[in-house]
Amino acid sequence: MNHKECKVTTEEIEAGINDGLGGIYSQDGKRLLMYTDNSKENYTVKDGTEVICDGAFATCQPTYKLRQISLPDSLLAIGENAFEWHAKLSKINLPPNLKYIGDNAFDGCKSLRKITLPPSLSILGVKVFSGTRNKTTYPILVQILCIIPPKFIRM
Repeated sequence: MNHKECKVTTEEIEAGINDGLGGIYSQDGKRLLMYTDNSKENYTVKDGTEVICDGAFATCQPTYKLRQISLPDSLLAIGENAFEWHAKLSKINLPPNLKYIGDNAFDGCKSLRKITLPPSLSILGVKVFSGTRNKTTYPILVQILCIIPPKFIRM
């Protein structure tokens, strides 16, 4: 899994496919590019999605009503700032094959109380859970191969 797969351009969003529930996906359906519906408390990321792109849920500002997000087992990566400042987000189960969580992915999710990182996780960004009150469970800490300080990431 490469963190560059989490990057998204305006052109990709404009060409994306709307799922009718607020999600905009890449043409191949493997990347959730953006979520735009501020009215829902729950959202299920569609099966087959492998990547939640950087800042995908950032467009929900300032209302942030999402409380629960369901992720498919196919998910491999959660991009930087993906759920940042979703203060009402209280439930999210990370899938068993997740390999990458980008910087600040859950920063400011103060209602998120507990999250278990899967053993498959190999890259954990910085300040992933900053500003949360959660108790993170690391099932097999030895499996985390790399915690990337931002100054060492080259785009």
